[in-house]
Amino acid sequence: MAKKPTEQPAAETDGVSGLMATGLSLAQVNPAGASLGLQKGDTLQAINGVTFTQGIKTLRERLPSDHSKLCVLTIRRGAMDFDVLTDTHELGKWADVAPPAERPNKRLNPKALCNWELFKSTDETRPVYDLQPLPVPMMALIAAPMWLAQTRLWSALATQVALVALSLPVGLWVAGVVYAVTSLYVWRASRALFRADRIAQGLTPFAVIAAPNEIAAREVCEMMEPDLTYAFLYREDAADQDDPDKAMAGG
Repeated sequence: MAKKPTEQPAAETDGVSGLMATGLSLAQVNPAGASLGLQKGDTLQAINGVTFTQGIKTLRERLPSDHSKLCVLTIRRGAMDFDVLTDTHELGKWADVAPPAERPNKRLNPKALCNWELFKSTDETRPVYDLQPLPVPMMALIAAPMWLAQTRLWSALATQVALVALSLPVGLWVAGVVYAVTSLYVWRASRALFRADRIAQGLTPFAVIAAPNEIAAREVCEMMEPDLTYAFLYREDAADQDDPDKAMAGG
């Protein structure tokens, strides 16, 4: 007796264009993707806050190779979702995977966000993190000593102060030129100075996330790595524990 043919489920479409829904995952990461902290296996969940299930062709259209558009990509790594800003789809080799589940659409404005580079300690006895904004801060140019102090780049600050002080006996105008030149250098090298300093302290870059401000970026970092403490809060806590008077007052 012939068996009755089983009904095949209808192909799932994206609900917008009528195209078959598909997800995208990074099978390989190129240097552009690595510079954004992306890793093999990261999956694309949404673009500008809207669930994305339209495949690589549409992704290329949304993010052309000429870097003319900026978008917020929502990426899933394990059980964690995070956002990252990019102006290109060329972040590695994208592979088709099962489409992401529909999510409540919460539109994100790329112009309201910036990328933040996250660092974490490689020392298990000091579980801390730190972060820096990737857009070059204007404060590093117009008030370089203040920016260096704010970011705790003490060696660079000492170097700038020493160079200006050494040039003062020659004349105020010379000191002014030295200050301007060193401030320009600090501004242009700000990201590299911060990165080198934190690596020297035993921290390593581990992710890039998009957020509107430092507080929001720290919240995301603490969701990604709940066992880590912001580096300078950790130092303050450790100092309080080392000071018996403060420890008694806190008790």
